[in-house]
Amino acid sequence: MFLNALSYPVRGNGLIMIILGAIFSVILHFLEFAPLGLGIIASLTSMGYFGAFYLDIIGSTMTNFDEVPDWPDISNFWNDILSPVFRIIGLCVISFGPLIALVCLADHETSWYAPSLIATVVYACFYFPVATLASQAFGNLGAALPHIVIPGIFRILPGYLLAVIALVLGFVVCGVVEIWIGKVPYIGRFFTSAVALYGLMFQGRLIGLIYRAKSDKLGWE
Repeated sequence: MFLNALSYPVRGNGLIMIILGAIFSVILHFLEFAPLGLGIIASLTSMGYFGAFYLDIIGSTMTNFDEVPDWPDISNFWNDILSPVFRIIGLCVISFGPLIALVCLADHETSWYAPSLIATVVYACFYFPVATLASQAFGNLGAALPHIVIPGIFRILPGYLLAVIALVLGFVVCGVVEIWIGKVPYIGRFFTSAVALYGLMFQGRLIGLIYRAKSDKLGWE
């Protein structure tokens, strides 16, 4: 599963898509500094476009499609850009909300802060992939709520533990590489965007493969 996800971003026309996507990401990054609301539109476009691509990868993998999907259609700004933005934000709030609340609101000097921080990080790592799968499987954000996700997590343990470890390791490695490449003069932004896009494709593929391996136990079909 892990090796499948690692090779997925460069399979077929994937490498070309990473290069084109990185160029597009760099353009959107500079547009984010434009005045008169253009920067906000550029930020939403970037988040929605790559968010839609991420969800498409997960969805296509769930349905046994093994090639990188085409770039999302952006003919309808609401359906193609804003809807994925709200879906991704909602998934992040549901999954990482406890962690964000703890970091922002709790007293970091208390004795219970460190154990609570570890607990909320573990919760987020286990919750987000299954929440994303449930949202894709049922076609709405409501399916990412705990009454569906938490029973699903318990159904696919203990094998799901290895998938989560692989997902976290992949995320950390891509993050470290991004930081290192970001120091490259002149073209650092391009390579950072390329690595980020590779990481996005890797994570989306791995999450989709989790569903393939565990769909019978999840019982969502």
